[in-house]
Amino acid sequence: MSRTLLLGVLLSVAAAPAALAQPNPDAAPTAGTVTLAAGFSPDPHAVDLMAGGPVEAADADPTCAGYVGAAPSVALDYGGGGTLHLFVRSSSDTVLLVRTPGGDWLCNDDEEALNPGLRVEDAESGRYAVWVGTFSDTASADTPATLYVSAREAPALDPAGTPSAGTVTLAAGFSPDPHEVTVTVGGPASAGTLSGCSGFVDAAPSVVLAYDTHSAGPLYVYARAEGDDDLTLVVIGPDGTAHCNDDAAGLDPGLVIEPAEAGRYAVWVGTYSSRARTEAPGQATLFFSGTEGPTAEAFFEDGPFEDGVYEGGEDISLFAAPAHGTLTLDAGFGAREVTVEAGGADAVSVSGSGCAGYIMNGQPDVNVLYRGEGDVLAFHAASDDDATLVVNLPDGSWRCSDDELGRDPVVVIEAPEGGLYNAWVGTYSQGSAATATLHILERDPR
Repeated sequence: MSRTLLLGVLLSVAAAPAALAQPNPDAAPTAGTVTLAAGFSPDPHAVDLMAGGPVEAADADPTCAGYVGAAPSVALDYGGGGTLHLFVRSSSDTVLLVRTPGGDWLCNDDEEALNPGLRVEDAESGRYAVWVGTFSDTASADTPATLYVSAREAPALDPAGTPSAGTVTLAAGFSPDPHEVTVTVGGPASAGTLSGCSGFVDAAPSVVLAYDTHSAGPLYVYARAEGDDDLTLVVIGPDGTAHCNDDAAGLDPGLVIEPAEAGRYAVWVGTYSSRARTEAPGQATLFFSGTEGPTAEAFFEDGPFEDGVYEGGEDISLFAAPAHGTLTLDAGFGAREVTVEAGGADAVSVSGSGCAGYIMNGQPDVNVLYRGEGDVLAFHAASDDDATLVVNLPDGSWRCSDDELGRDPVVVIEAPEGGLYNAWVGTYSQGSAATATLHILERDPR
């Protein structure tokens, strides 16, 4: 071979791009292989895993969204028959990608709020390669998630289900007050299917309260975790109305129903984040009280039940898809901005300093998935109108602002932790619609 030809070959090889990683159904699954046959038990079967990766799911099928690893998360060897339902539970925005034994690619992003799911009718026998990814780009698979495999539909809240901790029968003026029940918390069903509710619960209630009352007094319901769980609370009353709360006292939930009707109350105590199935189930104490006595009043940091937050916060939904998308920001990003439509008819239903104004439909305007350990993370809503701002932090706490920079609201978080931040931009006046620019910064703009 001549030196000229050899040089040309070497230059050609050097210029050729490296092969890009793609989803490889034949690679060893990162979370192992599962073997199931039709009629398997328990149903659903759960696998804990880490979601995400550097590979675009669109490399497998252009209609698919999100990012996965090159190797499948799970290989499912299925005996075939009936309907196969795969779904994911995670506190992050996840996606699902599946390659069937016949070579078809299936994918889903948001079957239920931010949780993906897929149904395979007349599921054939063979190996299903299953990837659980994240909607936003991640350099590695570092997002906790649980994959469920079921021959049924994904579990939904069933108010008529048999309560795991039994039925409590109380009448107005009951004693001792409060009445206490120990419950197991968390589960695979998403409370986010109910407007304004959050967390993960079992399909059946934790407790059913059969309440006999001839007064128009209130009913106080609250829960204390026995460990480190961030709890949520859902109550569906006799009239079918759902009452929900996340953080009434630190990470523990509580609410008041007033007036409390006689009848059946289905009560769920959940966890804010999806619990890994390998973890020991958490425990909590659920309290019912008919009086705003010392126990109930001491439980709530703000004293008596005020400002509407304890009546459910039904106008805010942490699990609704953000109206203007999710930003993934690493420490050192500097500044980003998003144009949003602020205001609406729904009163802000979070209690605390600066929590005021009105929002639209309860869904966040913007979610920020923050990764890193910066010094400051700030949210500043700039508008010609009188804007307000509500931000939910990864630890479940709330920050609000009305007039921090002129009439603009500003929320500044010192030493921000990594995780998901939900932001709502409202207006101080009800029904007012305004265009606002939400600035996300690594400095205090004031």
